[in-house]
Amino acid sequence: MATGGIYSAKSMGIFGFIIFSVAMASGLVGFLRALQAWHEGAWASYGDGVLFWESWAADFGTTRLIQAVVLAVVLFLVTKRVQKLVRKPHQLLVFLGRPIPVALGLAFALLPQGVAPTLRQDASDKPSIILIMLDTVRADEVGWVRRATGRALLPEIEDPTPHLDSLAAQGASFSNAVSQAPWTKPSTATLLSGVVPGKHLAVERNGPCTNFRANQRTLPEALGAAGWETIGISSNPNIRTFFGFHQGFQTFREGVNFTADDALAMADDFLGPPSKRARPYFLYLHLNDAHFPFEAKAPWGGMYDDTSSTAILDGNTEREYRESRRDFSEEDFRHFRLTHAEEIRYLDDVVGPWLEKQLAQQENLLVVVLSDHGEEFHDHGDVGHGHTLNDELLRVPLQLMWSQDIGLEPISVSTQVRSMDVLPTLLDFCGLSWPSAALALDGESLLPLLKGQGESRPAPSETDSPGSPRSGITGPLRSYRYDGWKWIQSANEGDYPGRVWLYHLQGDPGEITNLALQETGRADSLKKAQAESGWLHNSLEPCACEGCGVLEVHEGNLSADLAALGYGEEATGEGGHFLPGSVPWADISLNSQD
Repeated sequence: MATGGIYSAKSMGIFGFIIFSVAMASGLVGFLRALQAWHEGAWASYGDGVLFWESWAADFGTTRLIQAVVLAVVLFLVTKRVQKLVRKPHQLLVFLGRPIPVALGLAFALLPQGVAPTLRQDASDKPSIILIMLDTVRADEVGWVRRATGRALLPEIEDPTPHLDSLAAQGASFSNAVSQAPWTKPSTATLLSGVVPGKHLAVERNGPCTNFRANQRTLPEALGAAGWETIGISSNPNIRTFFGFHQGFQTFREGVNFTADDALAMADDFLGPPSKRARPYFLYLHLNDAHFPFEAKAPWGGMYDDTSSTAILDGNTEREYRESRRDFSEEDFRHFRLTHAEEIRYLDDVVGPWLEKQLAQQENLLVVVLSDHGEEFHDHGDVGHGHTLNDELLRVPLQLMWSQDIGLEPISVSTQVRSMDVLPTLLDFCGLSWPSAALALDGESLLPLLKGQGESRPAPSETDSPGSPRSGITGPLRSYRYDGWKWIQSANEGDYPGRVWLYHLQGDPGEITNLALQETGRADSLKKAQAESGWLHNSLEPCACEGCGVLEVHEGNLSADLAALGYGEEATGEGGHFLPGSVPWADISLNSQD
């Protein structure tokens, strides 16, 4: 028998140990991660046990496989060099490189690849789903919403979103959609969980209620357990693994530098040709391009902005403005509006054609496009988002599109709907139920409205922001929007209870006149309806939930990424100070309690 060359016993020993190490790096680590997710996600309780195998199978771990190869070679060579001192460890490595241990290691690593398809439900006749979140887009910045409502932030821009408009005309457009929160984390968590922020508890920038709870059942978990492949791509630092938003996604990619072009290219790579797909997929894209700072790349940069302003709106300047350490001119505000419109036009020109292509190529595809919140451009004396519950932050575009096999007729819906209605709508489309063991959904399916049935729905919203010195330090706010009226009140559990706004939206869509003192009875009835709805929760209480904890130090550059986008420290100032443009609250005591 030959004793040298690449087929020698020594070389085969190290080669076998490398294979064993790679198998363990993939199989054992993937197994432990899937086991942790199974426990924390309460998958067995919800009937989602197959997600254990799907998660294990998807966690191949390319990076750690490369690391395992390097470590195995180094370890084998080091122990061989000093085997006179560490003879037993080297003998163990040689043993693990023999055929039987290697075969067992490979079998363990490949086990989920064989089990997952066996347990997977057959969803081949179900639609694939693309859900796109266009971060920071106001309803009145989208063409089809402007035409439906007669209200436009920039009426001089005649056609701000031609591609989305064309797609809306072919599907279902909801011109009166309301977000349940005015900033990204709680709004997106509501979209993916179907419950109000006070229940999912991902409501704070930093504190006990920061994470998306691991035991909160989500849309990707529901679809993954039913046979869909689930893929998530996010460019917003709030929507990332660190805060728990990866749960349920078999593939999840995150990066604050991802542009919409980058995200769509990644999506194409993950999805591959439609003809080669054996099962439906759920693709979630969270595109952060329209979030400040507004710096659209060519040829979109300069498309609309005709000002000479060079002002920059980012996390630092937003806080400086709110604390009156900086001021912006009217030209600066116009500059912000126009450059924001350029970012939205970029999204329209990139996302729109990509969706048109997907709908043309796939016979059974459902698409949802919406935003998580809007943006204030001095509408009420302030800038940014998260600080109030005014409509410039809560009214968002929402549209559904579908390929021919879905079989629905195009429709324009003016009835009030909520972001929390999206999840039950998708379940309804797919014929899926929600387990009774999971937290009950707060939203309702939109399918009846697509068929010309159903009524306007009351819309709750909330924020745990302390407010802004420019528009009023209020503490946490709760609102209830229904039947043409909107009630807003500072939470009773906050530092400034009893601060109330009441707007008659039909006659005052810009929310300029606070009628709380003139219409105390109506304000009280709306507050009572909110209390009786079961949607009002004290999310300031310590989060007694697994997976929630105070985040004193963020990983890597996350703190800087969040601060740059305005998610750092809140602005501070006097509680009763108002600047021009803000609407003063009314200090009244309403009968119903939180």
